[in-house]
Amino acid sequence: MHIDKRFAFLLMASMVILGTFVSSTETAFAQTPVVSVGTAGGNAGTAVDLTVSFTAGATGVSTLQFDLTFPSSLAYVSTTTGAAATAAGKSASGSAISGGARVLVFALSTTSIGSGAVAIVRLNIASGTSPASIPVGITGIVAADAASNAVTTSGSGGSVTVTTLSDTTAPVISAVTATGMTATGAT
Repeated sequence: MHIDKRFAFLLMASMVILGTFVSSTETAFAQTPVVSVGTAGGNAGTAVDLTVSFTAGATGVSTLQFDLTFPSSLAYVSTTTGAAATAAGKSASGSAISGGARVLVFALSTTSIGSGAVAIVRLNIASGTSPASIPVGITGIVAADAASNAVTTSGSGGSVTVTTLSDTTAPVISAVTATGMTATGAT
């Protein structure tokens, strides 16, 4: 009888371990796609390029739209297409909206977007902005698969770091006296 109880215990333990493995494997394969805003840095009064990346999940995404949110110390300039979007035959476009920018990654093709950069968003840092890290949030993410079905997608924000502007004022030389001047020098 002892052997039967041990065998039953080992069998149940094996099933629990196998069930845990299968459950964690299913979770890994059912990964949700993620849109991530990167980081960039620059001086006040200059433009920075902020990369927005996509991490593919279990369900392919062929169209993507999202809003970037940021304070008035940043201003939207333009959007260019990232490498992952280009590889899928997509184009990225953007426009200024109240409090940020809206970006659309789209094409008539149904090719899924792979992991990587989907858009590069150029922002101007306002003149006079003090050195700081300015948060750039992401909201309103809408993703669709090849059949136009919604795909749940999460996002993570990024930031723009404003660095200290180096002094570019030309030096002024003053209080220099000369006792005699010629065409080739002064004494």
